[in-house]
Amino acid sequence: MGDAVAVGNGLGSSGDWSGPTDLAQDHDRDRLGLGPKNQEDSVSIDPHGCALCALALVYLHQNALCVQQLAVEEDLRAGEMCEKCDEIIGSLPRGQAAALSLGLPLPTEAVDGLCDFLLQGVSKRSTPFHHQGSSFEDLKGGLRDALMSHPDEAEELCGALDFFLNSLETPDDLVMFFARAHDLAGGGAGQGGGVVEPNSMLGVYLRERCAAFELLSFEGVGRLLRRCESFMAGEVAECATAGGVGGKGAGARSEPALLDRFLRDAKRRDYYSALSSLHAYFDCSAGRHPGLRGGDHRLGNFEHATLEMAQVHVQFGQYGEAAKALEETLRSSQQNTNHVCLAHSLALMCRVLSSPEYRFESCTRPKRGRDAGHNHCVGDANARRLRDLLRHCLRRSRDLRLPHLECFALVEMARIALEEGDATKTVDAVADLVGRIAHVVGNESAETDAGDAALEDLGLEPCPRLSLYPAAAGGSEMLRAGAGSARGLVEELAASLELLRVARWQDKGCRDYAASLARKVLQAGYGGSEATRDAAVAIMVAHDLEERGPEAAGRSLLELCPSPATAHAGMKTKRQRRTELGVEFWRAEHVGDHASCLRAASAYALLASSTDAFDVATYAEAKLLEGEALLRCGDLEGAIGCSDEGFEVCYRSGLGRTALEFLLLSARCLLACGDHAGAARYVLSARHQSESCGWEPLHLEATLVLARTYKCQGGRMVRRAVDLLRREMPGFAAKCGAVTRGRARLLLARCIIHQGGEGAAAESLAELDSAADLFAQVGHRVMLRECAYVEALACDHYGLKERRDEAARRFRELDVGLGGKG
Repeated sequence: MGDAVAVGNGLGSSGDWSGPTDLAQDHDRDRLGLGPKNQEDSVSIDPHGCALCALALVYLHQNALCVQQLAVEEDLRAGEMCEKCDEIIGSLPRGQAAALSLGLPLPTEAVDGLCDFLLQGVSKRSTPFHHQGSSFEDLKGGLRDALMSHPDEAEELCGALDFFLNSLETPDDLVMFFARAHDLAGGGAGQGGGVVEPNSMLGVYLRERCAAFELLSFEGVGRLLRRCESFMAGEVAECATAGGVGGKGAGARSEPALLDRFLRDAKRRDYYSALSSLHAYFDCSAGRHPGLRGGDHRLGNFEHATLEMAQVHVQFGQYGEAAKALEETLRSSQQNTNHVCLAHSLALMCRVLSSPEYRFESCTRPKRGRDAGHNHCVGDANARRLRDLLRHCLRRSRDLRLPHLECFALVEMARIALEEGDATKTVDAVADLVGRIAHVVGNESAETDAGDAALEDLGLEPCPRLSLYPAAAGGSEMLRAGAGSARGLVEELAASLELLRVARWQDKGCRDYAASLARKVLQAGYGGSEATRDAAVAIMVAHDLEERGPEAAGRSLLELCPSPATAHAGMKTKRQRRTELGVEFWRAEHVGDHASCLRAASAYALLASSTDAFDVATYAEAKLLEGEALLRCGDLEGAIGCSDEGFEVCYRSGLGRTALEFLLLSARCLLACGDHAGAARYVLSARHQSESCGWEPLHLEATLVLARTYKCQGGRMVRRAVDLLRREMPGFAAKCGAVTRGRARLLLARCIIHQGGEGAAAESLAELDSAADLFAQVGHRVMLRECAYVEALACDHYGLKERRDEAARRFRELDVGLGGKG
């Protein structure tokens, strides 16, 4: 024991040792690309060396305990060394301290065996260069052989070593350990010397490892940590020199294993672990990733790493961080002249900038409160910047012959045009261009005849996918390249464009034609895209809900959605669940069940956070349903608060159409409160903006609320309400659903009864009959009851007693059936 350890103050010639100078020279040579003078003589640090340093700390502590116990007289120096070892071990992180402080002192023979094992491990024959190729099991096997006569103690030491390596979770853990190992060898300032004799074989070994560790960069420490993990997993030990990357072992952990760990972390929605795994993956694969076209091995494809990082941020809803990563990607792609990566990063930047979530995070608009901002709900500077960026992306995609990115840019342009107004010409032009691209990409005979030459002409040459995580792009899965995937992407984007055309006809009020187009999209399949199918189903179910009522809409939903056996073992998609909850809400609203309405709205709101990223649009729709339910059950304060909150979200997120719907909800709440002037301000703003954007059904809904405002004001304003409703009645009949048409006719009948005059009785009763037929068509029992009530009052006013009694009887039956609700 005395050859390795001096139980004393450890002072000597430690300050004269020139090892670090030699290490610095080797480091400079390695940094200049010259390599060490002699690989066998170069000082380095590897997982095997870390394990030996840990065993050295255990040995020194146990040796001091043995010396203290065997001393005939009180040995003050042994006690001092025991205290110093306890102090060093106690200052380690908790996991390391628990591993290295054994429960009971080892027998003297076991300590001697551990000493022999360490002397053999730190000898010249077993430098870190010779450790390459050895595994953790080899190390533990040698330890068991050295302590063959004490198998229990050997297993205890192996377990402690296992526990120690498992406790190394961060680079800081390694830094703390080697700082304490430095103190152990007598290098700590103010420590009064170390525990081990500095010039002994073990002392020199510890100081060499500490010096090698101090010369590692932070990236080198991270690589050493990953090698320790690989060492624990059974992979061979590889050496990390002070210069950075060591020999063949730059990536001790395999790339597939790291990628699998990243995907599992992402599936568990563990954001920080997923990001850490992704960093480890790119550290491991740096300089070897083939890239998109002739990867830049010198620079390690840094732009690919930042692009993948941006996709991870998008996946987890970190849109601000994604934008920062994409800015770095754009800079590095330009510097490295990686044009294809630049085009993909432009496309993903457009995807991020167009998302409501990013616009909400980065919005600089002032808060609306109750009186500001309602006149500027549609269009903002962000949309103009986004259009410019899309044009740039489109030009680059055409130059690089990337059809999927070109289609993406065109479809995004059409979507923005639809958000801001009548986009008939834009959508038709885009549809023509996308149709041509889809025809060329899908021309199988051209590919068969021309072979690879045709693929190269189309920009579809086989190459590795850029995206490891294509779903991170959301609905626009554009970050892949290659002959197999580009065609599918173009087909999906063509389907998205068809759905935009359906939305355009919906905005014009051509509901039947829009539903027929949605059915064609559903039948066409478009590569089996789940998002396309669900969107088409939602449009068709919404049409049935407007024309045939909730019961028919529910049956259509069951017919159009796949059976549980084919829909991922019965799991419904988010879009399917939204459609289902919408049907449930309106089914409960038609029978006056406000409690069920609020439950459906609450479940709808939960869908906003059911995925990795928070869905602002879904949350806004849920607040709109909640406000409708609160208004109908008489909670005006809650409805106004819900409307204000929903409008603020839409206003800051750029959801112009939904923002206008919240304005109409606010106007109806103010009408219920008796604030006619406040209601008029909101409804006039919504009516003007919906008309300027060409959203005709929404414009007609605003017209209906405006006519109701006129009627509530009374006097001559009732005449204005009658004229407005008569003028717009053809539009209601052609472009609105059955419930809206029925409400318009019911309001017109009320206004005519209030106004009076010649022919008022016949006209008002005729309008009431038409309204009742429309409400019966969709099964809206609450509005049927209101029609019967108004008809009974009108007949009583006009002296039609028999019809009055019949209307009163119908009212009583409906009221009893509804239980007085609604």
